[in-house]
Amino acid sequence: MLGIHRSDYMLHEGSENSEPRFLQVELNTIASSMGAHALNVGKLHRFLLSRFGGDGDRVAQALQSHFGLAPSSGWSQRDVQRHLPEN
Repeated sequence: MLGIHRSDYMLHEGSENSEPRFLQVELNTIASSMGAHALNVGKLHRFLLSRFGGDGDRVAQALQSHFGLAPSSGWSQRDVQRHLPEN
């Protein structure tokens, strides 16, 4: 199953003799509906860029035209077929 995940880590310092190391403290899933929220963030970016002299229209256009490409860009057709159930 394809998912969008974010892992949170913290630096763990054990005893005086152990080396500090990063340990995972949380795993979050991000719903695919976040694309709708991302569109609003794009609008915010466009407003801020236009206010401070940038080309704000390019942000929203890029989001709308490329949102579906990001999750699929790491998977080839062969990878997808290999991970499908055999039934």
